[in-house]
Amino acid sequence: MQRSAPFAASLGLDFDSPAVRLAVRLYATAADQLTRDYLTEGDALDPDVIVEMLAAVPAGALRAAQVADPELRVESVLEELESR
Repeated sequence: MQRSAPFAASLGLDFDSPAVRLAVRLYATAADQLTRDYLTEGDALDPDVIVEMLAAVPAGALRAAQVADPELRVESVLEELESR
């Protein structure tokens, strides 16, 4: 099992879908880079801003997945992510 599969499953998404796989990997890469930059660049941004940015990235990645697969139904996931 891929390391990212449990994340997709926690969102109720099928990791076997190529668009979902790409979205989850997009999120993982963005989150990794954002965290790395924060840790190496010191106090460039407030930690609370970093947390908000990390929370916003999955929604953007899922919207990108819908570009790849217009039949992908992620509206309920987006609503849940944006309500937090």
